[in-house]
Amino acid sequence: MPVKLPPNYLRVLSSLTEIVEREAWELLQLLENPGRQGEVLQTTVSFTPEERKEKMLRLETLLEENRRFFRELKAEPAIYPEKQIFNAKVTQLWTILHDSYPDKMKGYGPLHKEEKEWIEEHVNRLLDIINELKR
Repeated sequence: MPVKLPPNYLRVLSSLTEIVEREAWELLQLLENPGRQGEVLQTTVSFTPEERKEKMLRLETLLEENRRFFRELKAEPAIYPEKQIFNAKVTQLWTILHDSYPDKMKGYGPLHKEEKEWIEEHVNRLLDIINELKR
């Protein structure tokens, strides 16, 4: 390592490299699978093939530089049991859904009782499934 960094900086920068790696991979997946057509989430093709290729090359360069940074930090790879990642993502979904109850959504204007009940019914169904995933 060109300089000696304090342990707190090493930990934070190691986490940063993990985030860059994960986000760059997600961007590559987006570019490698153009025009995703799901029922809830769809993407439209908006890059030309040349733009797509250039961006993918830049992302590969970003990954290489990020990995070099990681190696120079002499950091250890993050190792997580899949159960830990799964549980963290399920908790994130639970939080997002729980914050979607009408009483939690402030600043969007008033709702009638039947509108609140309709939203709550759907959020409750989704939360029931999330709670089953937590078991």
